[in-house]
Amino acid sequence: MRITTVFLLSAAAVYVICTSVIANAAEPGSSQPDTSAVDWTGASIGIVGGISALDGTTRIPAYSRDAFHADSTSGAIGAKAGYNHHFANDIVLGIEASMFALFNEGHSTFGNEDWHVNADWQGAMVGRIGYASGRFLPYLKGGVSFLHLKDLRYESSIFPSSRPLDRSYVGWTVGAGVDYAVDNNWVLGVDYAYSDFGSHNFENDEIGPTFVEPGLHLISASISYKF
Repeated sequence: MRITTVFLLSAAAVYVICTSVIANAAEPGSSQPDTSAVDWTGASIGIVGGISALDGTTRIPAYSRDAFHADSTSGAIGAKAGYNHHFANDIVLGIEASMFALFNEGHSTFGNEDWHVNADWQGAMVGRIGYASGRFLPYLKGGVSFLHLKDLRYESSIFPSSRPLDRSYVGWTVGAGVDYAVDNNWVLGVDYAYSDFGSHNFENDEIGPTFVEPGLHLISASISYKF
């Protein structure tokens, strides 16, 4: 219920702001940008809302040769800041930093036990390359991603539950998206990114070696102000 509420509120906030910006730009007498002269150079800040799909793959050799998939999907809300430089040939290079609050709560059942993998935040620092076409800026991106997993544990109807574990991961991320310049300052965007964080062995004394191998798919919409 909490996840659904957060996602709906996030989506509603982005929708209301985007609608307001578009309506203001479309009012009679308002200045309209020359689509052939949109300059993407400048710093920007923005808010972001979307959906995160966490791959909570876990391997516990003492229990099974097969992996446990404590996967989950949730809403995500966050902020981003960046800088673009628009070259004369319409290539646009940029850097961007982002931070999301996540609400992923996944679990996988094996026998009489459940293995839980939860995530509460994700961040990234990426480089972007795009090609400006009128008001549109499609781009590719790649860089470093960060993820925090919390409350990793198993619950059993037979044995006592394990102590909760947590860890911050560092991995790589790639993605693609497109920005749309409503006017010279306001920019709307949609974006997809995949992040991989390798594997970590928690060396859990209670259940033996525990290899958690997280990955994250993030689909988002944003509204930004370009200075």
